[in-house]
Amino acid sequence: MSPPTDAKPWVGPEHARTFLTQGVEPAFPGKAAKDIAGIELGNEPDLSYGADLDRYLGDLATYADPSVTGPFPVIAPNTSEDILPWTTLADPTAATRYFHDWPQILDTAAPFMSPRAGAFGAWASDHFYPLARTCANKPYRCASTTSLLSDEHLASLDYEVYTHADEAAEHGLGYRLEETGTAANRGAAGVSDVAASATYALSLMFHTACPRPPDRPEANASCTTAAKGVNFHNAEVRAFFHPEEGNAYYNAIDYDPTETMGAPRAAPLYYAMLLFARFAQGTWDLRPATVTPASAQDRTPEAWQLTTESGEHRLFVINKADHPVRVTVPLKGAQAEISRMTPYDPDGAGRTLDAAQVHIDGRQVADDGTWPGFHPAVLPTTGNRTALTLAAGEAAVVTSSTRP
Repeated sequence: MSPPTDAKPWVGPEHARTFLTQGVEPAFPGKAAKDIAGIELGNEPDLSYGADLDRYLGDLATYADPSVTGPFPVIAPNTSEDILPWTTLADPTAATRYFHDWPQILDTAAPFMSPRAGAFGAWASDHFYPLARTCANKPYRCASTTSLLSDEHLASLDYEVYTHADEAAEHGLGYRLEETGTAANRGAAGVSDVAASATYALSLMFHTACPRPPDRPEANASCTTAAKGVNFHNAEVRAFFHPEEGNAYYNAIDYDPTETMGAPRAAPLYYAMLLFARFAQGTWDLRPATVTPASAQDRTPEAWQLTTESGEHRLFVINKADHPVRVTVPLKGAQAEISRMTPYDPDGAGRTLDAAQVHIDGRQVADDGTWPGFHPAVLPTTGNRTALTLAAGEAAVVTSSTRP
């Protein structure tokens, strides 16, 4: 869904309907149609429609009609805000594309989205990129591992997710970060494809699960306003339909671009998804936590606590510093074990945040794509607390229990 152009004069409702009847319906016949989460109406319409919000809203209603998109769930608005500090996003007079138009957009979209909810419900979606591959005259966008792991870009994420998730909820919709990555325009070499991307991605998933708006950090203390999911973007390095040129730098899974097409390979960011899926998915009572660094000069690691269905206490601790940090962490009970996601430099050159690989519990995904399994270590405890040393860019999950 976008305005027709000289290069794409065929864009229109009829073309969209053909996509459904000749593409989607044959691929998902009968009961398989329930597996369709939704049809996105427009990709980053704030770019394709520009300042013409009225035309976008008109097309949104047209394409959402069942005569075009059939019975399938539809997803909107799929917007992409410019890479800006949260203070700029918070300014209603600033040029922020469609950021402040979400209430009006959802007024149009929600009435046809809610009745056609799919297996994952009905949700509004957003895109977010903290950095960009190019940043001429826009230093805030410039990509580096230090900038990627900075608090200021996560503050922008918190502000965007909290604001739009809250507005979606007011319209009876869920919210999902439908597209995200480390840097726009397919990522940045030496930033998006190294260990720092895994450290950042793990932090991002927690910030979307519990955004804390920087202007009101206590507004979401119970983590009730949140995204219901995150999609990390995978693409070709230059443009769609040119896979032979290789992988985008921000890919979580790298495909083989050669003619032999061997097995895909897990990139650093994949390990963050793997760790989160194993130890955070399916848990409850998520809260930010506090850990104490041994040195007041050290950057305090990010920490999150949650509880498993069996009553175990889990604590994620994420070191975003470029050097080791020692911390004291609280525990529940006298038993604990720890899994670590650690930068790994296969060249032995001592790289950390810019290391080419990541291990979890000293293990990596095998060449055939299988994961050998987690191998947590027993963690000694004293008085319901323990001391940890986290390597640069390392994240740890400590699981403790009061059960004998």
